[in-house]
Amino acid sequence: MASGSGIGIVRIPPPDDEQDASEKAIRNIANLSIETYDSVIIFDDISVKHQSITVDPVQKSDSDSVLLSIFFNLYFQIKLSKSIIDHRDDLDTTFWHIGGYRLIFPMIVSKSTGHDIIIAVTGKPTKGFKNESSWGRWGKLLAFLSYFFERTAYRIADRIVVFSEAMVEYNLLEDFEYKTHKLRFNYESIPDSPSPITDRDNVIVFLGRIIELKGADKLAKAIEILMKKESCSIDRVLFIGDGNIRADLESKLNSNPQTSDVIEFTGWVSRKRAMEILEDAKIFALPSKSEGLPKALQEAMARGVIPVVSPAGSIPDIIQDHENGVLLADDNPETIAAAIEEVLAAEQSLYSKKAIQTIESEFSKEEILKRFKAVVRFQEENC
Repeated sequence: MASGSGIGIVRIPPPDDEQDASEKAIRNIANLSIETYDSVIIFDDISVKHQSITVDPVQKSDSDSVLLSIFFNLYFQIKLSKSIIDHRDDLDTTFWHIGGYRLIFPMIVSKSTGHDIIIAVTGKPTKGFKNESSWGRWGKLLAFLSYFFERTAYRIADRIVVFSEAMVEYNLLEDFEYKTHKLRFNYESIPDSPSPITDRDNVIVFLGRIIELKGADKLAKAIEILMKKESCSIDRVLFIGDGNIRADLESKLNSNPQTSDVIEFTGWVSRKRAMEILEDAKIFALPSKSEGLPKALQEAMARGVIPVVSPAGSIPDIIQDHENGVLLADDNPETIAAAIEEVLAAEQSLYSKKAIQTIESEFSKEEILKRFKAVVRFQEENC
């Protein structure tokens, strides 16, 4: 540990606490940081109780108005910049997580005060904007702005961290390979005595934003295909989360007599409740078009749930097809339906045990901490 060292952790907070998929990641980074630095400052409104952690609750307002959203974003960056300046003598590093690449102004302020800048690339934002049809005419503009902000942030950064080798090849990281490091900071623990997969009902869980980018519509169509079959053995399908296509999917599936009895849209639930649901589930389905390394996927695997997922982002780095889960060949509803049907007919205990073993061997806190210290303190090591 460096004497007098400190790290600041930054992200763009979500507009709704119930949708805060990255809160646990922030807590993980903070827990790893207290074993690496003398002090940790979280620039976010998160409740944390530890003598080495200071919380500076820089909050961001949101609006449905484009102009107001731009104003609120600029105001947030000004407030964040001031907070970083106020803490400049307590820090030698700032770590920029979800959405951090968009915070160019405070990133420049942090850099100018002599801090090392570490930015996490958890997905492919520009690709996401291009693929998200709900953005309509704003999609191209948002994709362009995302491209500009990403490339600028990567130039400013001293180190860039990604979850997998696949992300190193992300086209926007071209020219920055020399400072890009593989680092997984989302460690996960195995619950005590998870119930055997064979004792669970045939429950399928989708957990995340219910939008086209995440493939929620494709999964819904796959369930319709399966429920038409007399041999279908699905007991329940839960869509946990919310998004712009939820209402349409919920109306369509609930009005279909073949699916209405098995479908449930829960909205966002507490993390505790989400984990309870996963502990009773057999399949975690995520036919997404764009991902980093989904925290929900790790949480599902830790509970022995069998993943049926697209090979997006860093997912292929931890899913061995037909060993600890199933990688979808494409996002066609027929393909998703066939994969679910295959898992329900397979030797599920083998999939489930290997999913748990993957989390134990690759995502324990001890293993993650070694790599975290090497990268953030910049001890030379091959990725």
